[in-house]
Amino acid sequence: MSERPIKVLLVGSGTVGKTSLCTVYTKKCFPSKYVPTVMEIAFSTIVINDVTHRLAIWDTAGQEDFDRLRLLSYPNTDVFLVCYAIDDHDSFQHVSTKWIPELHKHSPGVPIILVGTKLDKRHEGETLESFLVPYIRGQNLAKTIGVAHFAECSALNGKNVSKIFKIAAAAALGLDKKSCCIL
Repeated sequence: MSERPIKVLLVGSGTVGKTSLCTVYTKKCFPSKYVPTVMEIAFSTIVINDVTHRLAIWDTAGQEDFDRLRLLSYPNTDVFLVCYAIDDHDSFQHVSTKWIPELHKHSPGVPIILVGTKLDKRHEGETLESFLVPYIRGQNLAKTIGVAHFAECSALNGKNVSKIFKIAAAAALGLDKKSCCIL
């Protein structure tokens, strides 16, 4: 097992599903109620190339009230998961107007994974689909802002949750190809 845990830090606007993503990955259950997060750290293990690594997964608050506190969590981060909800266009806009500039300013050079959450919403009918951030917009944004990878997931049904943390760990370890990987 690796000595120092890989520090994975989740950022994104409030209520996009960061806590649910973290909880489903670490506890294998979907949270029964919404409780706003200030900052929480969960631990897990992951196997990459037959080596077990520890993950320290930092779940941060997205609300502006916690901007200064959140910045204190950035040092020594190995990889960032920048999350937006596919049913929240404002959270998608904040990726390029708030989160990426903030990370580039305070943690330059750290790999970034762009994560669209609430993928289960894509299958709730045609009417809702027209209100969602299209998958292609996520792909295009990932290329435009130059992040390591892009993926969508659903904490509610577990789709792609483990894959996202595997991608994050590989990026943190420098095992990725530094190109945009679309899931």
